[in-house]
Amino acid sequence: MKGNERISMGRNVSALIVGPMQPTGVVIQLPNRSVAHPTGFIEDVLVRVGELIFPTDFYVLDMEEGFSHESVLIILGRPFDVLPLGCT
Repeated sequence: MKGNERISMGRNVSALIVGPMQPTGVVIQLPNRSVAHPTGFIEDVLVRVGELIFPTDFYVLDMEEGFSHESVLIILGRPFDVLPLGCT
């Protein structure tokens, strides 16, 4: 993943990465209680959902071989479809 790269995340969702991936020492506990060590952290990714644009941060995980048909890089971040109370 490189800076200024646009990624399609579905029919009505896309993201624009505007900066480089930063190293991170974070450990994430997954729902099955296993742990994951992110490959890196990307700040201020612009995510477009329909006509709206949300700035968000993402941790990048490199999934193991055999998890899917090919080794896939997955991006996880805070939910960008949840708005604070009072926002409409």
